[in-house]
Amino acid sequence: MKRIGKDAMATLLALMMTLTALSGCSGTDDELDKNDPNELEDWNVFLVQSEAELPECDSSTNGRLYYLSSDSGFKACSGGSWSNIDLTGPAGSDGLDGEDGAQGPAGADGQDGSDGEQGPQGPAGADGQDGSDGEQGPQGPAGSDGLDGEDGTSFTIVGTVEETSDLGEIYIGNVGDAFYVNSTSHIHVWDGNYWIDLGNISGPLGPQGETGPEGPIGPSGLDGVNGTEGPSGADGDDGLNALVTTSALSVGSSGCPMGGNVVRIGMDDDGDGILSTMEVDQTMYVCNGVNGIDGSDGADGADGADGADGADGVMPTVMEMDVTVTSMDFYIDNIQQADITLYRGFTYTFIQSDTSNSYHPIRLSTTSDGTHGGGSSYTDGVTYTGTQGSSGILTFTVPLDAPATLYYYCQNHANMGGTITIQSLGSVS
Repeated sequence: MKRIGKDAMATLLALMMTLTALSGCSGTDDELDKNDPNELEDWNVFLVQSEAELPECDSSTNGRLYYLSSDSGFKACSGGSWSNIDLTGPAGSDGLDGEDGAQGPAGADGQDGSDGEQGPQGPAGADGQDGSDGEQGPQGPAGSDGLDGEDGTSFTIVGTVEETSDLGEIYIGNVGDAFYVNSTSHIHVWDGNYWIDLGNISGPLGPQGETGPEGPIGPSGLDGVNGTEGPSGADGDDGLNALVTTSALSVGSSGCPMGGNVVRIGMDDDGDGILSTMEVDQTMYVCNGVNGIDGSDGADGADGADGADGADGVMPTVMEMDVTVTSMDFYIDNIQQADITLYRGFTYTFIQSDTSNSYHPIRLSTTSDGTHGGGSSYTDGVTYTGTQGSSGILTFTVPLDAPATLYYYCQNHANMGGTITIQSLGSVS
């Protein structure tokens, strides 16, 4: 039992040194949003005496690793439950045998028998008793240590996913980045082109080593002080509906001298379904072109040629949407996987300048979850400029023949997007 305790303590110290070295690795989604309690942080190791002392596995302990002294094993909190973690490495080779002790001194000779009377030659006398054994020689010096095993291949665990399919076929990250798949308990490592399934990375159990001398008992460490639990955040307010109204303008109207239409856009602050004057956030004018100058009268009263048509009006961008990523979900204007309504003929932008977008380029599709759901990217009226995570902008001018429903999704990861409803302005009832 003493040997097992020392082995467990050595394993714990080695693991803590390894995790400390890994704490500087980059490329995790923790860097995307460090305030989210569901994000995976660098693993810390906590010590408890038994399984009964484990805390509840919830969002505050997700990703933590605990060492159980009574079981000499590890458990990790993932997906709301505690899982056994086998971190036993391969056994080292046995050390060389120590040298033999020095030969003890020879025993003393037995005493000679007394001489008999002179007579015929008698039979030979019995051999004298053997001398006593010499004292035990001193303990030989310990043998030299065995050779170190070869270094293993390095990888860095940067996160967890529920299913293998959640990894995606394309990964924008570093070679050697690894994810733990909860459903299979396997480790998958990115080699630059494909995900490599390492399976169960625990090594085989080594042979029982000889019991070494008992070392001195070290002083017990002080228990750490438990941190106080922070208060729960307040629920966010319900979102408001956006309203759009259009009105025809007659010739001579302010803003459109030749007539046209005025489009007013705003949020339904009072929830009555009517866009009042105080609720208007944007006003746009879609004006008719200026009529051409009439031609001069022709001879004999012939009509002059019609003037040239005025230049077409330019459609402005009617709405800009900020895109962020938290817990592997898109947030549109701070709404998780928001439902979006767009209007045919208008231009909208999805801004991906926030650093949380670094590994998540947004795309559109006629299929739910896009390429992850068996569909393809929708490109009519779509342009993408810059780089997601710094200057990326997806601009979408909704075609007049756009389908009634589109979907936005992440090109690299499944189940991150939501639904876009396409409508047309104006109605007849």
